[in-house]
Order: sequence, then C-alpha cells, then structure tokens
Amino acid sequence: MKKFNGKIQEWQSFWDSFRSSIHENEGMSKVDKFIYLNSLLKDQAGAAVQGFALTEANYDAAIELLQERYGKKNC
Repeated sequence: MKKFNGKIQEWQSFWDSFRSSIHENEGMSKVDKFIYLNSLLKDQAGAAVQGFALTEANYDAAIELLQERYGKKNC
C-alpha cells in the first residue's frame, strides 16, 4: 500500500485503499489498525497524528482528524 504524505490530491486514493484493506477489516483490533496507519503516514500527515497514543479511541480520533484535514477539500 502506498504511503500518504499529506498531498490533498492523493488522499482519496490512499483512503479508499486503506479503508478497504485495513479500516473495514473486522479481524483487526483498532490498535493494530492504528499501528498500520502510522506506518503509512509520512511528512505532514504523519506529523498530524504523531501526538496520539496508540489506543482504540485515538484510532478513531486520528481517522476523524485526517478526514477533516484532507478529505473535505476540493483537489
């Protein structure tokens, strides 16, 4: 899976891939999903969630932050 560095025009492609492979995978815990997410974020995007501790609640908060920051802007 391709890493996401914060370029808005690449967000939807990254999110679609991550969502189908990881986010909607019911066999994975949210902490495991968060670890995977962190491994795929770099540069601005990685810095955006860097302060979140690896917890289930923070996985949801990180996804929400990324969606707000990158998902609602026009390319």
